[in-house]
Amino acid sequence: MAINRLNPDYPDAGIVQLIPTSLTLGSGSGSVDGNGAVTFSGVSSISLNGCFTASYDNYKIYVNMSASNVWSCRMRLGSSGTPNTASTYNLQSLVISNTSVTASQQLSTNQFSITDVSTDFGSTEIDVMQPFNSSHTLFNSKGIYATTQMQNRSGRFAGTTSFTDIVFYPDSPGTITGTIRVYGYRN
Repeated sequence: MAINRLNPDYPDAGIVQLIPTSLTLGSGSGSVDGNGAVTFSGVSSISLNGCFTASYDNYKIYVNMSASNVWSCRMRLGSSGTPNTASTYNLQSLVISNTSVTASQQLSTNQFSITDVSTDFGSTEIDVMQPFNSSHTLFNSKGIYATTQMQNRSGRFAGTTSFTDIVFYPDSPGTITGTIRVYGYRN
């Protein structure tokens, strides 16, 4: 079921909040409300299953979270509840902290590093382009964490796989707590 949060009088316009078909948790607890808001606590991983479909080409995902004993949160794409761990993820990263700017590149890894996190609460906005289509999936994330550290990361899954799921997980042995909302852009 899709709900147009920007204009409920015109359900076929704009951006639409989506409801994942299910969640898979590595530990901790999580739930999805009737509007699609995913709430989770103390999880070692959380998979939002069935959120990418043929109905939309592109998606926006809002992640608000805090962490326990963690300095990085990662993301994988998946299908039918199984994350893709192939070494076909590529990433460019720009991090601004205080007056320091750091750029880095990761090629042929088995995940996207979407943000650095800490016990402070932070937020990340992720655009995912064409995950369900059998083409290269692209993403861009921007977020702010800790002491106003700004982060922008862009990446590509270099294979031509059709994905239905998105998985978030922190560095081991930590856990993450927060909320996730997924929206589809109308074609």
